[in-house]
Amino acid sequence: MLDVEALYARHREALLGFLVRRTADGEVALDLWAETFAQALAGRHRYRGSSDEEAAAWLFGIARNQLARYYRRGTIEQRALGRLQLERPPVDAALVAEIERRAGMDAMRRELAAALATLSEPVRTAVQLRVVEELPYVDLAARLQISEQAARAGGATSTSSPRRARRCCRRARSCTSWSRRASPRPGPAGRAGR
Repeated sequence: MLDVEALYARHREALLGFLVRRTADGEVALDLWAETFAQALAGRHRYRGSSDEEAAAWLFGIARNQLARYYRRGTIEQRALGRLQLERPPVDAALVAEIERRAGMDAMRRELAAALATLSEPVRTAVQLRVVEELPYVDLAARLQISEQAARAGGATSTSSPRRARRCCRRARSCTSWSRRASPRPGPAGRAGR
């Protein structure tokens, strides 16, 4: 059977960094991280691998599934934590800041700001509204005075370099809190909750 304690010792930092970089939110990442390890503990009897690399891949697979579920539903599943009667300890702002520092979020935010600065004003506005502020396409189209189809097709980005705009969008998605450091972060697509 899989030694979850050893798996935790070997991969806890890397897994937490992985989740922080994908959510841009230390507290959300901690919740996902706790549920990932709880699911690994609860499901350790189903693990069929034999090497550390396979165990790491299995663990990160659980984390990717948790992340995908979070983005789809806007909430963090905590069934395994509940079944095992575990709780993630409360965190303070200093711990979240340290986690984000270790994950390199400041560097990602600087890189994103630099990438956004290379875009034309209409493209930068479109990326800001759609990716950072998570505006639905209907609202994006209304704000930019273009059709919804044009907004979905990237009409606001077609006057600039589409490839550069797409790269910038990917960076922005991995670092969505770059412009909202002081405000609480809603779940994906503007849904509140964790």
